Amino acid sequence: MTALPVRSFLDKPAVPITVATVLLFLLEAFSIFANGAYFLGPMTLDVIAAWFLLAAVAWLGPNSVIQPGWPMISLGLLFSLWLWSGVSMLWTISADLTWDGFNRTGGYVAIFALGLFAGTDKRARNIAAWIFLAASFAAGLYSLGVKLLPAEITDPNGLGRTSIPLGYTNALGLLMAMAFIVALYLAARPQAFWIMRMIAAAAALIFLLGLFFTLSRGAFLALFAGTATYFALVPLRLRSLTILSIAGVPALLICWWSNAQVGLMNPSATLTLKYQAASTLRLYLLLALVFVGLVFIFVYLAESKLHISSRKKTIAGAILIGTITVACLTYATFFATSKPSLPAWVAQEWHAFAASKPTTNGADRLLEISSTVRWQLWKEAITSWKEHPVIGLGAQTFPLIHLMQRQRGVAFAKQAHGAEFDILSELGLVGIILAGSFLCLTMVLALNNFRKNKENSQRGLAGALFSMAIIYLIHSSYDWDWNMFALTLPFFFFTGVLVGWQPVTGRAALGGIRHQRLDELDITGQGPLKGNKNTTSKH
Repeated sequence: MTALPVRSFLDKPAVPITVATVLLFLLEAFSIFANGAYFLGPMTLDVIAAWFLLAAVAWLGPNSVIQPGWPMISLGLLFSLWLWSGVSMLWTISADLTWDGFNRTGGYVAIFALGLFAGTDKRARNIAAWIFLAASFAAGLYSLGVKLLPAEITDPNGLGRTSIPLGYTNALGLLMAMAFIVALYLAARPQAFWIMRMIAAAAALIFLLGLFFTLSRGAFLALFAGTATYFALVPLRLRSLTILSIAGVPALLICWWSNAQVGLMNPSATLTLKYQAASTLRLYLLLALVFVGLVFIFVYLAESKLHISSRKKTIAGAILIGTITVACLTYATFFATSKPSLPAWVAQEWHAFAASKPTTNGADRLLEISSTVRWQLWKEAITSWKEHPVIGLGAQTFPLIHLMQRQRGVAFAKQAHGAEFDILSELGLVGIILAGSFLCLTMVLALNNFRKNKENSQRGLAGALFSMAIIYLIHSSYDWDWNMFALTLPFFFFTGVLVGWQPVTGRAALGGIRHQRLDELDITGQGPLKGNKNTTSKH
C-alpha cells in the first residue's frame, strides 16, 4: 500500500521539467501562427515566457540535474554570444535593432537551458517531440487550406507558393522539413500506440505536400541531407523506409498531378480554375489519407508475424544503399557526358547562381540554380565585416548595412540570408568564433551521447532530433531562420536535449521494475503496457 506514495514522491522532481516542456511547445504553437514570432510583440512574449519557464524549473526542480562539465561549457558559450551581442550596444550603428537582437538571443539561451533540463527526463523528451509534431501538423493543414479552400483561406504573398501561417515560404518549407523527420521516427517507433503511429504517418504525408507547395529549394535540399543523416543514425531503418514509402508514394503522385494544374501553381489563375483544382485536390488528399491509414494498419498487423533477422536487415540495407549509390553515379555520369563542355556549364550555372533568380513556376523552379540576390547580400556582409573585422557593427544592424550598400534594383532585405554572414558582419570575429565554438561543441556532445545510448527507442529519437538539427543548420546557412522564433525555438531546445541527454533519470531509484514500466509506457506514462500483466515478475 506504500508503493503509490513512494512513486508519487519520486516523480515530483520531474514534474516541473515536464510541465515546462508542455508550456514551451504550446508557446511554439502560438509562435507558428503568429507569423513565426518574427515581429517584436510575439518575439518579446516568447522571450519573457522562456525565461519565466527556466526560472520556474530552476526553482521548483531538483537541485542539480544538468551534467557539469561540457554541457555547462556549451551553455556558457551561448551565454557569451548573448553577452557579446549586448556589449555591441557600445558601438552599434542602431541601438534599437541591437537591443531587439540582444533580447532574441537571450530567449534562445533560456530555451537551450530548458532543453538541457529536459534532456534528463525521458517523458519530457517524448512529449516535446509529439507536441512539436501536433503544432507543425496544424500549420501544415492550414497552409494546404490555400490550395484546398481558395475562397476561405488566401495567401498574402501572391506568389502561388504557400507561406502562411509563418508568412515566409522558405520558413514554412523548413518547418515542414523539420517536422517530417520527427514524424518519420514517431510513425516507425514500435513502442508508441498504433493509432498515434498512424497519425504520425498521416502527418508525414501532410508535411511532404506542405513542403511541395512552398517550392522552397533550400528546404528540399536541407531535407535531403537530414533524411540521409536520419537513415545513417536511426536504428529503425526498415520501419522508417516503410513509412517513407507509405507517405511518399501518394504525396509524389499528388505533387505530380498538382504541378500540371494552373489553378494550383499559377498565381494569376482565375478563381474558377482554383475552385476546379481545389475540388479535385480535396478528393485526392482524402484518398491519400485513407491509403496511408489502410496500408499502415496492414503493415502494423504484419509486424507481429514478420520476424526479420539482423543479418537479413543488414543485407537489405546494404543492397538499398548500393542501389541508390549506383543510381546516383549512373545519373551523374550520363549528366556529365551530356554536356559539350563541363567547365563551360559550371561557369554558366555559377553566373546564374550569382546574378539571377528563378524565372519559372511550379516544380521546375526546384531545378533552377540561383541565389535569388543572396550573393549580393553576402558580398555586402563581407564588405561591412572588413571595415570592422573584430567587433562588427552591432547585433541585428544588417538592415542599415544593406541600405548603405545595396545596388539599384535590388529589393530591400533585413537579413543577409545566412546566419554566418549576419553574425560576421554584425558581431565580427568574436561573434563568429563564439557561435562556431558553440555549434561544434554541441554537435560533438550530441553525437557522443547518441553513441552511448543503448536503448533503441531513445536512440532512435536522439538520431531523429540530431537529423532535424542538421536540417536547421543547413537551411539557416542560406536563409534568415535565426530571426524566426518558431523555427529556432525547436532547434535550440532539441539541441539542448541532445547535449543534456541522460538515459537514466532520477526516477531510476525505483529499480528495475520501475525502469521496465517506464520504457513500456507512452508519452503520458498512462498508456497500456506491452506484453502480459506478469511482465514485471521477470525482475
